[in-house]
Amino acid sequence: MTRPDTPQPLDDHDQILALMSHAFKCFNRGDMDGFRATWSDRVAAIINEAPPYLWSGQRTVEDWLEANARLAHAAGIEKLSIALDDCIKLDVADDHAHLTLRVIVSASLGGSEFHRSGWQISSLERSPSGWKVAALAYGSDPSGES
Repeated sequence: MTRPDTPQPLDDHDQILALMSHAFKCFNRGDMDGFRATWSDRVAAIINEAPPYLWSGQRTVEDWLEANARLAHAAGIEKLSIALDDCIKLDVADDHAHLTLRVIVSASLGGSEFHRSGWQISSLERSPSGWKVAALAYGSDPSGES
């Protein structure tokens, strides 16, 4: 019998959202090793609004992080952060999942703060150590700032 104060194991939905929350926290504080650890060793691709728009191959995550850092520096963007706004859809089939999140991207540009809403669509896979991101696509809301 389980005691009422004994933590219950998280279901797939909770585990996946906890993984994404952890990934965002790592990204936001500049912990790129922690961020990279949320990704599968078999990363398929990252699609993003920043050139070259598509990253794939052995160094997908690293190349994407480096490209974003270069682009942010060149544009004068500081304090870039990502926050989970809402889980729109999450489907799990065996050891694979498809996740659609509404996110808020925030940054400082020329001393002014801006916030832009967008969508992040991810494919995840269950590994021996838990759920990991296998692919990701991001697009901002075309209606403008949130």
